[in-house]
Amino acid sequence: MNLEEQNQKLLLENQQLWGIVNDKCSSAIQLKRLQYDLDNMRQQHDDACALVASMHHAAVHYIGAPKRGVVEDIEDLAVEADRLKKIIERAAKALRRCKLNKYADKLLEELENGI
Repeated sequence: MNLEEQNQKLLLENQQLWGIVNDKCSSAIQLKRLQYDLDNMRQQHDDACALVASMHHAAVHYIGAPKRGVVEDIEDLAVEADRLKKIIERAAKALRRCKLNKYADKLLEELENGI
């Protein structure tokens, strides 16, 4: 093998080695990007969980796991609020029948104002 052929062979081997190095570097960069994306997704998930937990706490006024589910717990509160409103309205009607209109008015006013 003459000098020209040896140089060509070395050049080819050098190009192959650089190709392998570039592939490894490219893979390392992709791995770093994937790790960054995974960390971001993990943080977004944690933030979303914290937001849902704070909304649940604001709605049900306790810290803890939902009894039936986040949405179902809030639905249960709405049903309970409607049930209590009907009880108060029946009580106001009973007060009116007893000629206690000012008490009925006060009770309905408090119901209206959310007291």
